[in-house]
Amino acid sequence: MSFFEKLLKLDARFIYLIMLIGIAIPLIKPIGLPLQVVDTTRQAFQEVEKLDPGAKVLMSFDYSPGGAAELDPISAAMLTHFLRKDAKIYAVTSVPEGTMFAEQNLKAYEAAGKAYGTDYVNLGYFAGGESAVAALSEDFRSVFKTDIEGTPVDQIPMMKDVHDMNDMDMVVSVNVGPGGAATAQVWVRQVAVVYTKVPVVLGVTAVMTPNIMPYLQSGQIKGLLGGLRPAAEYEILLDARGNAVAMMDAQSAAHITILGFIILGNIAYFVVKPKNKLKTN
Repeated sequence: MSFFEKLLKLDARFIYLIMLIGIAIPLIKPIGLPLQVVDTTRQAFQEVEKLDPGAKVLMSFDYSPGGAAELDPISAAMLTHFLRKDAKIYAVTSVPEGTMFAEQNLKAYEAAGKAYGTDYVNLGYFAGGESAVAALSEDFRSVFKTDIEGTPVDQIPMMKDVHDMNDMDMVVSVNVGPGGAATAQVWVRQVAVVYTKVPVVLGVTAVMTPNIMPYLQSGQIKGLLGGLRPAAEYEILLDARGNAVAMMDAQSAAHITILGFIILGNIAYFVVKPKNKLKTN
């Protein structure tokens, strides 16, 4: 039996095994496959670059585990940038599970020696969707009385001079979309359109990008990161290749492996087919 005949009869389990190895290697040790940074990612990056040291950033982790694979790398990359800019982070979420992702990502600030309550704070979950975003924009204390630890807002040092959305230097929503209580469109309507001096940056899933792109093109939002790839591009701009780049390498490796099997399978088919015809004749 020739190589190509063996290939056509290859057990599917071996194909799955090769796929697993092909995906696992880049996750363990990123390859660093070439990745071109698109203009939208660069625009979001440059918007953060404009922030002065000590800038106040409201960051809403509006996603659940279902969207975390695409959105958590965006949160991590942006927080790395905010950390470099010495920005103060006011974390909130309109999705109950978002509190968990806020806590996980804010560990970067803790690891960097930043002080809770002075450099970053997690105000936690707010219910009410669009009406709550409108309310907190007008008066933070109408929505948040305490942080997630139960500390009264007025006892938190970094909340002293913060009263409404005009006190923020940037607003970021990393948003899972229709499943979230406060969608990306809500942040556009209630913040970007109303508080025009406060730049809004949105992180969304790749499938949401076409729907949100008009807000970027119109200038209503100042930055848009849509899915895993922009997160990897953002890491490249930061020169801090992390999980997003590794995941993009794994995705590319999977595509290359599948393409390789398709090519080999077709070659094997056309090589073996004439032989089978000769045997039948």
